[in-house]
Amino acid sequence: MAEIDVHVGGRVYKVVCASGEEAEVQQLGSVMADKVSQLMSAGVRASDAQLMLLAGIMLAEDLRVLQSRLDNALAEQESLKAQVADIKREDGRADEKLDDEHLERLLHRVQELAQTVDVLAQTVSKA
Repeated sequence: MAEIDVHVGGRVYKVVCASGEEAEVQQLGSVMADKVSQLMSAGVRASDAQLMLLAGIMLAEDLRVLQSRLDNALAEQESLKAQVADIKREDGRADEKLDDEHLERLLHRVQELAQTVDVLAQTVSKA
């Protein structure tokens, strides 16, 4: 086990974490510190515990928004896959190439969605 100092709201908190996770815990502590700093800059006057609670609520809202965006991107990706399958079925040419221009547009959109999903997944896993 390792012990690190996390600075939040002008105070230092000792945090214990698994060895090797110090940098990750420090980064997460910085995210919390940023939220507390936003609250203090906005003039919120509250106890340390209340500031931490409000910061946690802000982070939970960020997570909820990111999860919603991820869900929407995944749903759109599935919709595009279904559209490709429908086009193949309608054309009756499952083994033949789709119109190159249409396929290129669909492929580009699927790639964009995949990148969005990756970014959102990384952000959600860090939050």
